[in-house]
Amino acid sequence: MLSEKSLRLLEPIRAYRKECEKIVPYGTRKTISGVECILHAPKKTRNNVPVVFLMHGGAWIGGDAVLVDSLAKTLSDGADVFVVNVNYTKLDQKLYPNPLNEILSVVSHFKENHTIYGIDPEKCILMGMSAGGHLAGCASILAKDKGISIVRQILVYPYLDWTGKTENFLEKYGIAGIPFEEIKKIYFEDMDLGNKYISPICACDDELVGIAPADIIACGKDVLRPHAVRYYEKLSAIGILASIKEYKCALHGFLEVNRPDYTPGEHEAKNPEQASYTRDLENYLIEILKDI
Repeated sequence: MLSEKSLRLLEPIRAYRKECEKIVPYGTRKTISGVECILHAPKKTRNNVPVVFLMHGGAWIGGDAVLVDSLAKTLSDGADVFVVNVNYTKLDQKLYPNPLNEILSVVSHFKENHTIYGIDPEKCILMGMSAGGHLAGCASILAKDKGISIVRQILVYPYLDWTGKTENFLEKYGIAGIPFEEIKKIYFEDMDLGNKYISPICACDDELVGIAPADIIACGKDVLRPHAVRYYEKLSAIGILASIKEYKCALHGFLEVNRPDYTPGEHEAKNPEQASYTRDLENYLIEILKDI
């Protein structure tokens, strides 16, 4: 049960989520397997294109898919791929691992209906930023365990360790003023935080064998940099194809906040220098997707 203080702290976050429902997206809103999504079909007409499932950040309770929809459009147009921008249910509404189940339910829908959408069911990519990177990484492990083929995972400044074994700024600051101990109860109830579906960095080597190749993005000026670097090293050490690209002067969130559809307000990463890294990373991601 949330404390009265935490409930008050959540009120503006929940109110803003409601406001996001009124924003007109670049793509087409559609409910897929009970999950709100925004769809982007490629401009070019060709069959059997890859499909990217994009998960936004926002500390698992904030944000909305519509706030990164220009990114979904940029990737779809630039790489000629289908993009599904997934507006997963936030953890203050439904406990973990509900977002993972939602993501894989959406993936399964597109695999089963691939001819309708003109996609290649064997070219499904999971991508996310920050909290969305966490969900993409964890869903990649769950997909492997469920026999759902994923061809690539793209993790942009992801949070990958809830145990504190890797540097964990949430222990000090919490989320939106809510203490870390209460956040754990809100999100995970009594789950083991070392579980591979919660903290991929803590997974045993044999639990990771067989997961999709990973492209990982790190920011040099980011408290989450150790998560990205350590996971890259862990995957590489056990023979999983992985790459890492680091923007040494980049700040956490730069890919999202330097967009026309990012509206929550001021952010330290929203400036011309960080915007230049945004354009570079967009081009880098497009080239990755073109090769799939």
